[in-house]
Amino acid sequence: VANEIDDTPTDTTYFGIVRKPMFGIGNVVCENFTALGPPTKLLTEFKQKTNELEDEVDTDTNAHNIAWSEVNFEKRYTDYLYNNYKNPESKVNEAIETLKAESENGPIAVVCFESHEKHCHRHILKKFIEQEVM
Repeated sequence: VANEIDDTPTDTTYFGIVRKPMFGIGNVVCENFTALGPPTKLLTEFKQKTNELEDEVDTDTNAHNIAWSEVNFEKRYTDYLYNNYKNPESKVNEAIETLKAESENGPIAVVCFESHEKHCHRHILKKFIEQEVM
């Protein structure tokens, strides 16, 4: 789910996966896993590149998606998840194991701030969990 709640079952449990919770996310999620937010260095580079591109392209969505590719966001975030999940004492491992356990109790959804038109790390996380954890 993005910044609005999609057509999810009414018994869905929502978890935030943002580095810096804001905009009332606490009203929607039962818990936020900051460790599942993009690493600070990647997020900083991505935001800087997005800002640079906003003057060059027609929409902020295009700037966002072009910056995503230019900073190699998907690979870098996947590597971050993989390298940290392997360590059973890491916060990434703890958060993913919690999501896995919660999914056995009922439907879950991860929440962040990006709209559906923009690339988002929640899709990478979902793919990672499906391929590496489940």
